[in-house]
Amino acid sequence: MPTTVLTTSASITCLHPPGRVLPPPPAQTVLFIKGEPALTAANLVSMSIVGCADSYTPCTKVAQLAESKKLFVQGEPVLLAGAGKALPTGGSVRASGTASALFA
Repeated sequence: MPTTVLTTSASITCLHPPGRVLPPPPAQTVLFIKGEPALTAANLVSMSIVGCADSYTPCTKVAQLAESKKLFVQGEPVLLAGAGKALPTGGSVRASGTASALFA
């Protein structure tokens, strides 16, 4: 089943509104979708979560997102829409992007 490739304009949130990921700087400048650079696994290093409402252990970083097994840019798999994990608790994050003609 096709899954949307994430770009720098993707919406990535934790499960504690209004927790969200600030748009990461592009890790590559080769593949663009609707004018936006595609996100790759290299972007995970810079994905910080801000505004998490969990007062006990707030989500601070994205630890994992779905990666393509078929589409790579400069040796890195592109990131796909779907569920992922946040640090430090391993809680869930949700990533979504606008529909495009490119799926992986």
